[in-house]
Amino acid sequence: NVARQVDDYLSYAEPQPDEVVVLDLEGYRSKDMTIQEAVQFAELLKSRIGRYPVLYLPKNMATHIPHELAGIVSQMPLWYARLANTPEGIPSNIWPEGYTLWQFATEHRPVYSVPGTDRYIDVSQSPLPPEVLRRAWPFTRSDGATSIPPPHRSDVACTNL
Repeated sequence: NVARQVDDYLSYAEPQPDEVVVLDLEGYRSKDMTIQEAVQFAELLKSRIGRYPVLYLPKNMATHIPHELAGIVSQMPLWYARLANTPEGIPSNIWPEGYTLWQFATEHRPVYSVPGTDRYIDVSQSPLPPEVLRRAWPFTRSDGATSIPPPHRSDVACTNL
């Protein structure tokens, strides 16, 4: 029951206005939330806290979003789980500006390894320069709009998280 999941999440997490709220939709198993349920969750969450969550989504799910849900899904900033060396495969009809955060594996991009950690870890990166990232955080506002200034692509400045 999606409404119960929203209730459980809000009672446990008690998200504050300056905290990023993320819906992790990986969909690898049959018992995982579907994209339709995720949209229902996001809409119920927005009705309760006034903003959409960031959507954590791997490529296999991003490429299977039904056309009729694209408008709602596009309201959620994308945290793209693509462990390869490039963030390709993002549906540009839904996220024309691309990702807000991109998670990749350091084995594919060793230049981003973190001293003192295992050689193979997952790292997230934002295309936003640090000062823009600070202002955009938590990526959605209480009016439901994104707080990410378009266009936010930058080949020069990226922030590793």
